[in-house]
Amino acid sequence: YAKNFIKQQSILPDKPIVAMITATNGGEPNAWFPERFAKLSEFLAHKYSAQLIFVGATNDRPQVEKIRQMIKIKTFSACGLTTASQLAALFKQCNFAISVDTGAFHVARAMKLPTVVIGHSANPRFEWLPKPAPLFEILRREEVCCRKKPCETRDCMAAIHVKDVIMAFDKLFKAFPLFR
Repeated sequence: YAKNFIKQQSILPDKPIVAMITATNGGEPNAWFPERFAKLSEFLAHKYSAQLIFVGATNDRPQVEKIRQMIKIKTFSACGLTTASQLAALFKQCNFAISVDTGAFHVARAMKLPTVVIGHSANPRFEWLPKPAPLFEILRREEVCCRKKPCETRDCMAAIHVKDVIMAFDKLFKAFPLFR
């Protein structure tokens, strides 16, 4: 499935492939902001020649398509088109991921995909997120968290800016050079 998807979409093997895990359908306050994902996506494409594949469940499509419509570059979507095992196989074809803290991130984590995680601070640090490891750059802003369930403000997510994600991605990009 994954190799066919890459081929059918004309995704080039000599440029970085970045999985974009932008949607969340759980009850946690872990959604980031579509405008920020769009700005980040354009930056990654321009600076790194990244090819962006958006993933998610079928019910994530409207949110994913909203982000993709804001982007002025070509992107790809496998949103709603994969089973869990196909998603894992697709992640094996990717070089990096940018993700909110959601189920698809844990699939990427299992596939050892270097990932920048945009995480909320409502839960304890290690309840769902991994302990510090070279494969992951985890962005959290505990100092501004409301600590309420359900979250009323999303201040901890608002405090994570595009430049923060870019700096974390750059660190992973340098740590895991492509095409050695």
